[in-house]
Amino acid sequence: MKSLDKLTRTLYSRVQRIVASKLFKKVFYTESPFEAMFYDNPIMSFLVDPETRRVVDANNAVISYLGYDKEKLLSMKVSDFSMTSVDARDTAFRDAHLGAVYFPRQFVLANGSLRDVEIHSGPIIIHGKELFYSTAIDITEKKLHEQQLKLFQQIFTSANDAITVADPNDNLILVNDAFSKMYGYSSKEVIGKPTSILWSNTNHPEELENIINDTKKGEWRGELYNRRKDGTEFPIYLSASPVVDKDNRIVALVGIARDITKERTYLGDIAASERRFREFVDMLPEPVFEIDISGHLNFVNEQGLKIFGYTREDYNRGIAVSDVISPEEHSKAFKRIREALETGEILSDEYTVRLKDGSTFPALIMTSRILQDGKPVGLRGLITDISRQKAVQKELRDELEKNSRVSLQQGYVPICANCKNIREENGKYVKLEAYFMKEGYQFSHGICPDCMPILYPNVSGRINSEDKST
Repeated sequence: MKSLDKLTRTLYSRVQRIVASKLFKKVFYTESPFEAMFYDNPIMSFLVDPETRRVVDANNAVISYLGYDKEKLLSMKVSDFSMTSVDARDTAFRDAHLGAVYFPRQFVLANGSLRDVEIHSGPIIIHGKELFYSTAIDITEKKLHEQQLKLFQQIFTSANDAITVADPNDNLILVNDAFSKMYGYSSKEVIGKPTSILWSNTNHPEELENIINDTKKGEWRGELYNRRKDGTEFPIYLSASPVVDKDNRIVALVGIARDITKERTYLGDIAASERRFREFVDMLPEPVFEIDISGHLNFVNEQGLKIFGYTREDYNRGIAVSDVISPEEHSKAFKRIREALETGEILSDEYTVRLKDGSTFPALIMTSRILQDGKPVGLRGLITDISRQKAVQKELRDELEKNSRVSLQQGYVPICANCKNIREENGKYVKLEAYFMKEGYQFSHGICPDCMPILYPNVSGRINSEDKST
């Protein structure tokens, strides 16, 4: 590439010197042909005085390109519209004295925009005075393409994924360093070989042809197995697409391959762990569930489906919290769901849950928040049937009430050892007077000798004195 550019510049310089020489001869004999060759030349051409470095003359192409009118342009120095350092300008003018030279520059157009140009300049004698005859070619697009090509080469070379470029017949014409590292082949070993040398027999025999056909149609993406130089096989994720020319004809096929061995192992470990978790959860005698933030089930174990009377098909169609909690407790349930999502506390609440057939039973539901990337995405919970506990509690209450009635019938009164309140049959404690009045007893109030000194000490002393005197 560099040698080709050098040859091009050399040829161009020679042509420029020939043109300059002919211009000199034409100017010497007649000015009319010079004007035709100079002013109407589609290539930007201008004359510069090497002493003042001002523009002496310029053709229509330069005037149109820079956007200055001719009068303005002829009053300008080259440095007014050509961006470069002073040292670079001095070097260019010094070299131009010795013969035709080539150098890149940036021109500042009248509208303030910058354009990249290549300048070819050399000495010419006109009317006995040495001037520099210069031509300029816009290389902005060329430079942009070169930068893009350089960027592509850097990406191609430094990419971590294996990149291959094949001709339309699927023969390799280019591979990057990551390819050699992944497959164990050097570029020389595979250039000109079909991509089938990388193919694994683990794949379906027709799959390679399908991949090539789909790639030519626009794109192919997917997982498959490849084979290294040493014969080992490994899984890859391949993205393949065609490269077309301006006429939409396929000129190459590009493939980007990534070794997904670690990902496969990682996903396999996750799948195995999830399988063990589900097997364990399905062994539990209680329903285990997960809900999203909207209150819809996104996981339930087999015991949960069995107890509530639902099938896996019912689950796939969708089951919500409102389907399994009695309507009277919907408000309470959704309030507690919001609290659990916001606070992250482990909650334990009693509900009346409803089965698919409409029957109900009391249950204790424990829930905890599920976080994903630090954000709450749902709740995980355990449902325990507390029908038996409720029945036992009722039996105990009934027994207590029964014992209370038996005690009263047998002449025993259950009384608090501290405050002396009496327990009624319903289990509540009441004051002594209230109890006996309720039971129909009549009684009068009086003050015993032990309480008299406490309540009425003055009266009590007088009564004691009277008692002693008598």
